Amino acid sequence: EAGFADFDVDFEEDSTTKITIDLPEGVRPNRYEAEFTFYNSECGNIDTILTFDVLYPSDVIAQRWNDVLALKNSEYNGGYEFISYQWYLNGSLLEGFTASQFYVENQNLDFNGEYRVLLTRADDGVSMMTCGFTPIEFTNEQLNEVGTLIFTQDKINIDTPQKAKGYIYNTSGLIYSVFNLEDGRNQVDMPVEAGVYIIRLEYRTGEVELFKIVVGR
Repeated sequence: EAGFADFDVDFEEDSTTKITIDLPEGVRPNRYEAEFTFYNSECGNIDTILTFDVLYPSDVIAQRWNDVLALKNSEYNGGYEFISYQWYLNGSLLEGFTASQFYVENQNLDFNGEYRVLLTRADDGVSMMTCGFTPIEFTNEQLNEVGTLIFTQDKINIDTPQKAKGYIYNTSGLIYSVFNLEDGRNQVDMPVEAGVYIIRLEYRTGEVELFKIVVGR
């Protein structure tokens, strides 16, 4: 079922043997059952069933600067569409945090904490957790300045060595726009309101670039 293959394990007497179940390529996060038969020629075979969970990888969660976490869309999360979200921190449910983004106004993320999300798929209604995600703390030195001043409704050129997903969000962590970048030079529309914004570029390799822009009128 689901592409899992049968396998045999040889146990040595009076020893502990670790059993590893190989996950088939493209296996969907879900709860699965594995049936094991322990052969015993003297006392008879013993059949047992073990339940195990396949979780979503932690990289379906993206960090936006120091105060926002967000779920990647289907283009970047393995092709999944979700209809509900529930955030957890260090194993405890976070009441009221049921959006695709996690943000608390004027509060940074817990850089020592482990965030998880219980996700419900749109196509079959199955709810499964993500693996844990621990955010990192960015410093001001990690931000690249883009020009001194850019005007509202202007465009900027962004050169990228490969395709990337881009986000523009304000200093409160709220996303203003999402865009795709092709390999080479790209023109990106600037916000219509003046202020300080962060541009975040995410490459398929996992590399992230951050830029700070000041938009004036």
